[in-house]
Amino acid sequence: MQNAKNKSRDNSRKNIYTVSQFNKSVRTLLEASYPIAWIEGEVSNLVRPASGHCYFSLKDEGAQVRCALFKNRLNKISAKIEDGKKIIVRAQVSLYEGRGDFQLIIESFEDAGEGQLIKKFEQLKNKLLSEGLFNESAKLALPDFPKRLGVITSPSGAVIHDVITVLNKRYPALPVIIYPSLVQGETAAENISNMIKIAGERNECDVLILARGGGSLEDLWPFNEEIVARAIFNCKIPIVSGVGHETDTTIADWVADKRAPTPTAAAILISPDQADIKSLLIELENSLIKLSNTKIQNFSQKIDFLTRQLKIPGQQIEHFLSRIQGLGKRLATTMRFSLSKKQQLSERLILSINSLQPTNRLLFQKQHVENLTGRLNSSCNEILSALQNRLQGLSRELNAISPLETMARGYSITRVVESGMIFRDGEQIKKGDMIETVIKNAAIVSKVEKITKQ
Repeated sequence: MQNAKNKSRDNSRKNIYTVSQFNKSVRTLLEASYPIAWIEGEVSNLVRPASGHCYFSLKDEGAQVRCALFKNRLNKISAKIEDGKKIIVRAQVSLYEGRGDFQLIIESFEDAGEGQLIKKFEQLKNKLLSEGLFNESAKLALPDFPKRLGVITSPSGAVIHDVITVLNKRYPALPVIIYPSLVQGETAAENISNMIKIAGERNECDVLILARGGGSLEDLWPFNEEIVARAIFNCKIPIVSGVGHETDTTIADWVADKRAPTPTAAAILISPDQADIKSLLIELENSLIKLSNTKIQNFSQKIDFLTRQLKIPGQQIEHFLSRIQGLGKRLATTMRFSLSKKQQLSERLILSINSLQPTNRLLFQKQHVENLTGRLNSSCNEILSALQNRLQGLSRELNAISPLETMARGYSITRVVESGMIFRDGEQIKKGDMIETVIKNAAIVSKVEKITKQ
């Protein structure tokens, strides 16, 4: 048992760290485990050594944490830092190995009042994300060799100078159109969106850069407005967003067809390098020369082959004369056959034309009308005769069953005067009834005095 404990203690000592190794391991673990975070607090114990870096503590009512803001980051932040000021920092969790101090490496910061802007930023980002404005499927492809570039930015700032400088080095043949716009202030968002719409309506560029230099969240806020985001999304020309520094992210970056970390990077992104183009042209030139030499060699071999196949001129002439004579005979035969066909066609057309003359057609139509008139009269007479015969037959049948014919043979009809009821049975007659007896050509009214049963 004692040996097992000693062995376990020996194994644990194999993992003994030096202080430097341990602090480095902890720092690596912290930086890998915690993402960049936004933290709000009050500045205290601010120190500015000659190195240009800035060290301070960020505290609230219950705790504090050491912070380091290095010179290269500090120079890119327009906001001022001072003791007692409430700020919101964007920081990476880390460890200062030399003293083993837990600390935050500050990437940027802003006044605490800008916390509402951050909340507004997140709300708009989530809204536009749900509507699909950030979808990759909606983004337009950038042209490989743009014909004309449009830059939406302030015409008096350093941004446009940086963009043009890059283009002159990389692709000086690219024309640039500047769409002047405010990039900061209350009316900047509306101004930017109007310039995007104007560029889209003019359609004089095949790619646009939306650019502005770095600044605080408040400075960059026009690029976080919904009106700008929707103008970018609705634009039919691909837009590259180059707003702020590499660590700055705006709504415009999310909606744009391509995001560049800086305006200079945006210019690099859309412009092909003339050195690369020159190398490509040299490569194409060498390929063309090689292809041309191959073609020349092939044609030379073909010419040599055809030269060997070339016959004596006299024999060629006799061959062509013989061929011409044969073609002449075939042409004469073909022409005679064609003329015969044309003549037959002409005769048929003449017969057709004669048959279509107005005088002949009128005579034919007149005779046709007379024939139809005769046939119509004959048919009408036959129909009338048949109808008359049928009428006479029906009249005879009607007379045969008519009561009048029956009465003409000595029969009569007797009925009650009041009701008009016809007597069909002796049981219907009563003594004292007034009756009417109808015979041929007369009607006799009488009173029943006596009824004799039969």
